[in-house]
Amino acid sequence: HTLCYATFKYILTILLSPNSKLTQAILGPIPAAAYSLTHQIGFYISILCNSMTIAVQTLLSREIASSTKIPKKTSLQQIQRDDNMHSSRDILNVAKSSIMASAFITSCISIALFLGKDLVLTGMTNSQVIHEAAVNIFPIFILTQVLKGISFPVNGILLGTLDWEFYMLSTWLANMACVGCFHLVRGSNTQVSMRRIWTSWAVFMITQIICGVTRFHYRFSRQKKIEEEKDDA
Repeated sequence: HTLCYATFKYILTILLSPNSKLTQAILGPIPAAAYSLTHQIGFYISILCNSMTIAVQTLLSREIASSTKIPKKTSLQQIQRDDNMHSSRDILNVAKSSIMASAFITSCISIALFLGKDLVLTGMTNSQVIHEAAVNIFPIFILTQVLKGISFPVNGILLGTLDWEFYMLSTWLANMACVGCFHLVRGSNTQVSMRRIWTSWAVFMITQIICGVTRFHYRFSRQKKIEEEKDDA
């Protein structure tokens, strides 16, 4: 099942993503070059966020393993359904701390980039026209990076708590929301623009955050309540 989800996810990303080479070609040479500059900056932030995702997965997996006694023949589905195998209070604390730390670090980097955007872009291009085009979309670009700093650890939480199927489902929904925003919500402007591309990516991140936080909060808040009732009893 997971392989099917992953395959469908990447087919959607390749064919429909606003980051595809076809979309960039439609932009025209100058906007495409400006988008490429911002995408390069975003790529390095993605590497940082990805390391945070791995850290969250590791912390949660260690937390679950340290408080779980799993028989050798226990299936993944049994682990996911067992509400008494780990402390949801500790898992919630790790998850909240990870999201807050990632959001804080990414926000600081994004603010620094926004304040020093002229210096950063000057070091990446000598063309004044491309420089100005990139500066015009920097606000929505920076917003997308902040959302990325929240979205990545949220995904790490889902993966670290073995909720792989819901992670793939949320990725499907986020891809469809991203594509829908890009291709359907055009208003009076039917031209492809860099602002519309980065807005679509922001919608992608927001969808993943909403789905992931809602799912995680529902699962472990319910478990925490059960544990507190057992402690009171």
